[in-house]
Amino acid sequence: MIIDEKIKKKLMSYLSSKVFSHEDREDILQETILSFLLQKTLIHQSYEGYLFGICKNKVKEYYRLKKSQKRLIDLNLENDINEEFLLNKELFDNLTNRELIILKERFFNKKTLKEIALTHHINYATLRWQMSKIISKLRINFEKEIQNGKNELF
Repeated sequence: MIIDEKIKKKLMSYLSSKVFSHEDREDILQETILSFLLQKTLIHQSYEGYLFGICKNKVKEYYRLKKSQKRLIDLNLENDINEEFLLNKELFDNLTNRELIILKERFFNKKTLKEIALTHHINYATLRWQMSKIISKLRINFEKEIQNGKNELF
């Protein structure tokens, strides 16, 4: 069965509203069509509706993967932070006292996030969110310093 060009255009229009990158939209469209063609079950609805269902799931999968990749990047950055890095005071210009305390306990006192949450009576999920924000701020400051040629720690 060959997929109608009219349906491909509708799918691309749908993907344009959901995914920014043109290359990613094309990849998702190809995965959608491939999944449809490899499907072994009988389709009891219009195949256009079935294609849109597959496409919707592929978009969800795309964002789930993208989110997990961001988490991995954040975790890698968190693991790369060492004491020498933390001693560079210019990196901490835009951090609050609370954020500095969390960093100190996490990296100098080697406490886990659960231990910090219990000590400071903070919800664990909230602390994880705060930690990701702190790492984002550090990343921004670090990138600024690299652009200014001030930091060569890595």
